[in-house]
Amino acid sequence: MHKPLLAKKGIVGMFETILVVFVVVIFFGIGLIIYARLERYSLSSEYSEIGERRALRVEYAATSMPEFSCEACGRMEKKGCFDTVKLDEFATISDKYYSFFGTSKLEVKQIYPEEKTWTLYDKKPEGWVRTYVPILLCDPSQRNYNFGVLTIDVLPK
Repeated sequence: MHKPLLAKKGIVGMFETILVVFVVVIFFGIGLIIYARLERYSLSSEYSEIGERRALRVEYAATSMPEFSCEACGRMEKKGCFDTVKLDEFATISDKYYSFFGTSKLEVKQIYPEEKTWTLYDKKPEGWVRTYVPILLCDPSQRNYNFGVLTIDVLPK
């Protein structure tokens, strides 16, 4: 008579243990999902930060190059000023600058007084990060300055 009662208690105890294990597994799974999402967010922000740093290196290289300097307009400061005549000519030799720009795309767009676009270098990757840099554009034929934007697309590595 005592055996069936003990068997029932044993079965109830076994079900309680199984239920506790099941709940623990569920909590562990939820914690793992939350951790994976936080890690993915962290990696995506780090990926973006790496891309921004690389874009700044490319931007510094591009705006400091004597190949684009504005000496014809009388501006001796080299950084941030691009000669439009030199931009026209640079497109023909831009493939030789892979060591400077790597896998990226550089485009200069004149905004004022009229719109005009120069693609300086185009080895644009998939999954790029875009950065905009305001620049001056020197037109040596008229000896005046125009406003433009340097667009840099880079692949974070």
